[in-house]
Amino acid sequence: PPDPYFGSDQPKHSKYLNNTFSRFIDNYASSAAGAIYVLNSDIISLSQCWITENHVKITYGGGIAVKSSKRLHIKGSYFIRNKCASGGGGAVNTFNIETLIIESSEFSRNIASEGGALYIERFNMCSSKVHFVNSTFSSNYAKQSAGALAMVQISLFSQENCLFRKNTASKIIG
Repeated sequence: PPDPYFGSDQPKHSKYLNNTFSRFIDNYASSAAGAIYVLNSDIISLSQCWITENHVKITYGGGIAVKSSKRLHIKGSYFIRNKCASGGGGAVNTFNIETLIIESSEFSRNIASEGGALYIERFNMCSSKVHFVNSTFSSNYAKQSAGALAMVQISLFSQENCLFRKNTASKIIG
């Protein structure tokens, strides 16, 4: 059975993590990521994955949380109806990663306190890059701020051909 603290998958301290054609559905954690939690990795890749209906009670990452890692690449994946009850990132939460690339992916109906779909934070002033391409962010909700996307201390953000539609926040910025 999964660890009640972390949810379904907890590959901490692995150099490379590659998930392809995987499904993470209806997982629960009391803290730190409903489905996947990764700490101190070089390269994390999710391709053609479904991360749906996962829930974390407190802290971060209803679907996945990635901390202190070099690169997270999400491609052709779906993050639907994930929930972070009292923290950041209904679908994805990242903290201290150097590069985040999201392409051809969908984030829909995710819920969090901040960053309904994604919460991205870089703690120190080192370079951090975030790039979205051909992705959709729709109907995500934040109880506090940033219905679709919350970013803190990011040095470079770019997006091309992305759709942000019907994302809402109760207090600050939809």
